[in-house]
Amino acid sequence: MENVAVEAKEIYEKTMEARLGRIGARIDMLQEEVEEMGARKRVDLYKWIEDLRDKQAHLRNKLREMKEASGEIWVDLKGGLENSARDLKDTLDRISPKIKNFPRFSISPATKWVGLIVGGIVAGYFIGRTIHKSRKSID
Repeated sequence: MENVAVEAKEIYEKTMEARLGRIGARIDMLQEEVEEMGARKRVDLYKWIEDLRDKQAHLRNKLREMKEASGEIWVDLKGGLENSARDLKDTLDRISPKIKNFPRFSISPATKWVGLIVGGIVAGYFIGRTIHKSRKSID
């Protein structure tokens, strides 16, 4: 009878490890998407990723506790582990579409250079105009 309980625990641990691995891979993909966005947008979105990582770490800790548990205690821990896994997945399912649908307005490097050049020309024009006016007033 004890062998059956040990087998059930091992199967559950492996199943939960695989589940945690799939969730971790989804979080990694979301983080990659966030990193491709502009810096200003990343600040807000990293808060969401951080929340997911915290829940993931909590789930890993609960799984570790269950692995270290002996006898039938692991069955009691299983409920808390399931709740943590469900909470993490629900949070991931809620946040994932928000990140994927987050507006992505990025400026290409060429556009940035054009903006700098045009900005420099405009600034130069106004500085030159100001200097010219100040010289006229002195004369």
